[in-house]
Amino acid sequence: MAALFSRRILAARDARQASAATTTYFQDGVYYDVRGEGDELMTFDPKTGRIALADRNRRLRTEIKTDDLARLAERFRAAARKHGDAAIRFAASGKFAASFDERSRELTVAGAPLTYRAACERPGDASDAERCREFSDWCARLNSVHRGGLPARARLALNEELARREMVPTTVRLTLRDERSAKETPLRSEHAYTWRLSTDDLVRIARAKKLAAECKPVSFAEYLGYEATPRDNAAANH
Repeated sequence: MAALFSRRILAARDARQASAATTTYFQDGVYYDVRGEGDELMTFDPKTGRIALADRNRRLRTEIKTDDLARLAERFRAAARKHGDAAIRFAASGKFAASFDERSRELTVAGAPLTYRAACERPGDASDAERCREFSDWCARLNSVHRGGLPARARLALNEELARREMVPTTVRLTLRDERSAKETPLRSEHAYTWRLSTDDLVRIARAKKLAAECKPVSFAEYLGYEATPRDNAAANH
């Protein structure tokens, strides 16, 4: 079975909105996440337990084992427990309350400084919901180790609630609240799904696969813009 789901990330800050579009393809057990017009590619192979990244603009590529990424995300989460921002501390270790509105099909996972609200739908095949959950879980862990990333725990909680109901999100809204200024930062992502790949999709996947060959291999730490350490290099090269 092949699947396609697209995401458009909208970050509302001040009076402006910034957006980034990605399209995620699932083919032969492998996920291909293509940003923009192919500027960056994430490849996730659950069978081999590897995530590969390639950046066309910087001409760099890297990869990391999922086990190594999980451990790294946990280290970041532990550090976030001492962060100065209450929302980040809460995302790292707070308790979330989940509720689901059957009428509007809206799922809420919330705590005082952080709230996720997701409009949901149920795909025809329950395995598609689990497939989306698997990919989103690893995206959350990957995003959490980027500079400024939110600990993955909050999004993992939302994904778990969605999977328990065999549903996928169509719109996800995240609100972060600053306890000192009471200012709210809203973030929104929109999701669309097509459960069969077209010929054009297959061509785009083939084009994306060639991107890694054009790029220089670097450590995972260097790719993310951190100062590389021997431990990071070991994680990236195994």
